[in-house]
Amino acid sequence: MITDFGLFFNIIIGLTLIIFYWSALHFANVYIQKKYFNWKFLGLIKSILIVFVVFLTCGTILAIFVNNLNFLTTILGSLSVLSAALVFTLQDFVAGFFAWIYIEATGQFRIGDNIQITSSERRFGGWVQHVGFFRTQIRERIGGDTLNRERPTGKIITFPNHFIFRYSVTNATKNHKVLWHSFDVTTSFENNFANTKKVLQAALSNKFEELILEPSTFFDQNIGDLHTFEPQIFWHIGDPGVVWTIWFGCRIGTMRSVVNEFSQIILETFETQNIILAYPTNRVLLENINQKSL
Repeated sequence: MITDFGLFFNIIIGLTLIIFYWSALHFANVYIQKKYFNWKFLGLIKSILIVFVVFLTCGTILAIFVNNLNFLTTILGSLSVLSAALVFTLQDFVAGFFAWIYIEATGQFRIGDNIQITSSERRFGGWVQHVGFFRTQIRERIGGDTLNRERPTGKIITFPNHFIFRYSVTNATKNHKVLWHSFDVTTSFENNFANTKKVLQAALSNKFEELILEPSTFFDQNIGDLHTFEPQIFWHIGDPGVVWTIWFGCRIGTMRSVVNEFSQIILETFETQNIILAYPTNRVLLENINQKSL
């Protein structure tokens, strides 16, 4: 039988090894995530690594107490109450750690993904910068319905990993690579409606044909028919003129760039075709002063 000092020394060595196992797993996952491009099997590889580390951890614990099973039984009995108290006190950290295992094993999101978390109180989202044992950091985006909704705010948001179990988490990069957006263009009532519609549709179609030549940049190269996302035009009568609402699809994160491309071709085409954009005006009717004086 080993001495108490020897047992204490074995426990210290064992704990050091266990910490090393899990730290090595974390860095291995980060490395694989950066270097391994076959995302189809990424979750399987991470699951195998986690099972291997759990096996090493259990083996290390058994190796420490293999010659002191009575002591192990006493320790486990004493730790059961302490563990329950610790789990209650540190439930967020425990839940966060198991959430981290779930994230790594299932590939819920990875560094660089654009995610959104929706709770009963608020909604926030951004690009994942770091996935830790207990917490995840994202680079916040503006959000909302403005044309700048995909622009980063400059803030870094940190949230507990266990949020993935409590709230709705949407990974736009993984599940919704191409989203639909819209913007408005208003033309004057003085323009010919049919001609304006024809010119606008032709300009948007020509620019769209240029954009689909770079599917990996503005769309998703895995989609068979990209013409599904060709711009669609709707119109209604507004206060200053005819309001044209342009719906279009593009890759997440490129919406502002695509709006710039469409806006430029619209302005250039309208200038050459003498189509007038509408703007707020005030019309004042003045009576003939000389006639009034008579």
